[in-house]
Amino acid sequence: LRVPGGEHKEDFPSGSAAAVAGGFPRIMAMPNTQPPLLSYEVWSKVQDQARRESLCDVLMYCGAVASSLKNLSALSSHAPALKVYLDPTYGNINIQQIDDLERIAAAWPRCPPMCTDRSRHRPTDARSCSPKSTIKAPIC
Repeated sequence: LRVPGGEHKEDFPSGSAAAVAGGFPRIMAMPNTQPPLLSYEVWSKVQDQARRESLCDVLMYCGAVASSLKNLSALSSHAPALKVYLDPTYGNINIQQIDDLERIAAAWPRCPPMCTDRSRHRPTDARSCSPKSTIKAPIC
């Protein structure tokens, strides 16, 4: 789903209608939007819009980059999961250095889950991103 910023590709009514047609009563939407879902203010506005406009349950991931660490406490109390992009993506919210993943994981509580994409450019598994990894968050 591309809300906000990419509604010309897919919005909550069209994306949730496709989900229902495929037999999915609940879906999760990624945070790589314009603007990206990096703060509670933006995330909650989009989550409320999803509740109003969708034909099924739509839960919004929140996102994180090194510069948004201060927002993770508020987001972790509300968002169902955190999505961290290791590779470039729409919305330009990928982490720039693997150490950023360490800092994000340290700031994120054990629940809800923290998810990453599989990196094409850095094939190292996120769990072992450094020999001295301090990541304690469950990573999907």
